[in-house]
Parts: sequence; structure tokens; C-alpha cells
Amino acid sequence: MNTVFINKEVALHPSSLSNEYRDVLYKNLCDKFQNSCSIEHGYILDIDSQFKILSNKISNNTANVLFQIQFKANTLKPEIGIKLKCKIDMIFIHGIFAGINNLKVLIPVSTLTGYIFNTDKYIHKKTKKELYKGDEITIELTDIRYNKQNYHCIGKIN
Repeated sequence: MNTVFINKEVALHPSSLSNEYRDVLYKNLCDKFQNSCSIEHGYILDIDSQFKILSNKISNNTANVLFQIQFKANTLKPEIGIKLKCKIDMIFIHGIFAGINNLKVLIPVSTLTGYIFNTDKYIHKKTKKELYKGDEITIELTDIRYNKQNYHCIGKIN
């Protein structure tokens, strides 16, 4: 996970222009961008409540005030080769689905060398270590695709 500065535009209805406008602005910022995903930043996991207003203007189409805001965010951007601790979401004969926050990763059976599938778990042939739904594992991302505001990843157990 990374901490980055992001610039985004947030609208504020004129009725919200009071002493607490920054609180409303922060709420709108979180509602619009927290848990969203972009190819540039990955998943925005958390937004710091301290932000900087870079500029503002009145919208041409509505009476809303448009604020250009710079904020600090914790993000998760998948990249090939990074290692992540994930929780196993599903085990099936063709592999494992694991995830961290909104990022979901398929671990195909072809990468589970040394493991055998047994109903609801994978068992390592030599160590007899069993992998169940809900277990935490460390994975390495081997392939990444971005489509429709989501990352689709393939990984292997590390």
C-alpha cells in the first residue's frame, strides 16, 4: 500500500455553503472517491481528512460550486511482482480466489504445484500444510488486467 497525493474535483450544492462547508466537502470527497479504482492510482482505500483546496468555480451547468481538491490517500495499486498478504475467499478445484480490500486475485491450480485439492481445501503433499477459506496467505502477482474500474489479477502462492 502507498500513500499518494491526488487531485480531484468535488461539487458542493450552494445550500452547503456554511461554516461547516469543509466537513460537507470531505464527506462528498469520501462518498465519491473512497473505495473507487482508477488505472492511475489503483484502489483508494482511505482518504485523509486534511485536504487542500486548489481552486473553485461555479459550474456552467448547475449552481454547484466545483472545488479542485488535493488530498492524501492510502492506495493499493497492483503491479506484477509485488507480494501481498491476502485472505482466501474461495477454494475450488480450479484454484483459489484470495483478496485484500477490493482487490481480488485468482491463484490458478496450475501454479499450486505441490498441492492437491481435497473437497474444501488444498493440502501440500510434503509438508501436509492445509489451506482453507479464511486463511491468510502471501501471494505474488504474476498478471494484471484493468477493466471497468477494477483490476483483475492472477497470482501464485509465495
